[in-house]
Amino acid sequence: MTTELDGQVGQKEIRNHWANLYEQQFYLSPKTIQKNSDELNNLIGRKTDTCSFDFADIVKALTKLSLKKSTGLDGIRAEHFIFSCHYFFKYFFNIINSCFSHSFLPSSMLKVYIKPILKKKGLSCKDSNNYRPIAIATTASKIVEYLILCKFSKELRAGA
Repeated sequence: MTTELDGQVGQKEIRNHWANLYEQQFYLSPKTIQKNSDELNNLIGRKTDTCSFDFADIVKALTKLSLKKSTGLDGIRAEHFIFSCHYFFKYFFNIINSCFSHSFLPSSMLKVYIKPILKKKGLSCKDSNNYRPIAIATTASKIVEYLILCKFSKELRAGA
């Protein structure tokens, strides 16, 4: 781990520097968040007949998960989902459908942490421009993302 970044020295200062950089880079205004939320609600509202997911949808989403990836903030790996017993999926399936029928996803499921990764080996680790951010999401949110993409891919492409 580097002890200096963009002139900042010390773990706390570097951590705060990264937090400020990423907050500026990824900040979404409440107005933008509301607009995106309204668009998604309108899309789902127009498709009330297909808003629920069936068991095959969840199985298909599970096949999209990659093994041996970093865990999100919940510490649950893709392997936990893929190799769990079928009773688990019955409950998970009901939870996901309940979330969508009530237009609610827990904020803990949507949280990600952003990790800076050096772009290329040999670049100076003291310059933040030499890093690229990667977002580490929870496995459950990845499954939900795959479900949404599968169910609404035509509408999402049309709106782009």
